[in-house]
Amino acid sequence: MSLEKGRINKRQLMLGVSCYIVSAFLYNSILTNVAKQDVWLIILLGFLCFIPFHFIYSAIHKRYPDLTIIQIFEKVYGKVLGKFISFLYFYFFMSLAIINLADINDFVHSTLLDTTPSYMIIISFMFICGWAVKHGCEGFMRLAHFFFALVLFYIFITTPLLFEEIDFSNLLPAFNQPLIKYIQGIHTTLTIPIGEVFVFFMLIPYVT
Repeated sequence: MSLEKGRINKRQLMLGVSCYIVSAFLYNSILTNVAKQDVWLIILLGFLCFIPFHFIYSAIHKRYPDLTIIQIFEKVYGKVLGKFISFLYFYFFMSLAIINLADINDFVHSTLLDTTPSYMIIISFMFICGWAVKHGCEGFMRLAHFFFALVLFYIFITTPLLFEEIDFSNLLPAFNQPLIKYIQGIHTTLTIPIGEVFVFFMLIPYVT
């Protein structure tokens, strides 16, 4: 990744993380299958449970402000064990990338390009991601301002227009799921997508 000369500010990082979380929630059928009509409650509880992790992430950043997560692993655990843990994280995020590509393909294929072969959709998105990575973090993190503003615009425009069409009875009955479903849903929220923001530690040394 061409990051040596690229620099981003804290606002860009914050907006980038926000856009990442929002995009992951847009197409997350796992929570719906687990929590049914209580999915909104699961998301709120998941964010509350993430607060302690936020302080942990902040403490790590303050202690190692100039290191990526890979470098932190090697510094804390040594080169051998650190590289092994880094490999596990690399495997985890590569697996998520494959899942995300499959989700994007399903979404685009079912809503926009139903006659386009799946491999063309996947290749197109891989090309865009590769181009963004090649040009470093500064360029695509600047786009976070645009997409964040676009999301806010969409919410504030569509919500009043569709308010009369909203059927709040779809949220009922609340608290009607077994306890294990709430635990499973909160765990899923903490790992996908909130826990995935851990990958942004790769950009921490380039934040001004």
